Amino acid sequence: MITGVSSSDLEEVVWGFDQRAPFKSHTVASLVPPIFERYARIFNPARRLNGYGVSWREVAQLNGRTPHALMNWEKISLPGILTAGLEPPLEGTLPYDVTLPLRRVLARWSDRCCLGVWHGWGGLYAAYVPPTTWIGTGQQREYDLFIGPVTMLDFRFFGSSNKQTASVFWALNHRWWMILDIDCITTYIGGDREVIESLIDCDELEVWPVQPGDDMTVDSDRINR
Repeated sequence: MITGVSSSDLEEVVWGFDQRAPFKSHTVASLVPPIFERYARIFNPARRLNGYGVSWREVAQLNGRTPHALMNWEKISLPGILTAGLEPPLEGTLPYDVTLPLRRVLARWSDRCCLGVWHGWGGLYAAYVPPTTWIGTGQQREYDLFIGPVTMLDFRFFGSSNKQTASVFWALNHRWWMILDIDCITTYIGGDREVIESLIDCDELEVWPVQPGDDMTVDSDRINR
């Protein structure tokens, strides 16, 4: 069950935000605090017209591009006969075919997490969403905070008409910290070595290891030009 966070619990629950690099540095560390052993990037799949997911690796290879950890969607999805009609990955929300294996993996290492929903969505939550408090992060983002089991990473806060998930998640036992920024189509996570290696080894997810100083802009893809 998802519960709200009281203002008196903020200091105990919230961590990591003030340790991130400046937002406008556009590095992995500007989203995930650079305090962990390992880091990874999780790629939301593209979609065929029939609804089936297509990995970034497959899109890159179909277009004669090179898949790698810092690949950029605009550079690997050049129009081509084999990739015509593809819908781009979802922006700012986790699709079910990512959250299903993701929550199974992360649940091995922690049972509960905090979920931050971007305050700018408007707060028109479904009736089943409990009241809570919010935080300003100093990074041009404010989040309404909730606590729930890791198995509810795919919790939809706005009912059937809006499939929006939370944007930022962190384990209450401090073993991992994950974010899918509202303007991003890939998720970044930092965590213990065992956590990140288990994600990289998951055949149901497309995950590449990254470093805190890696660039996240379109210029990050220096291989596909």
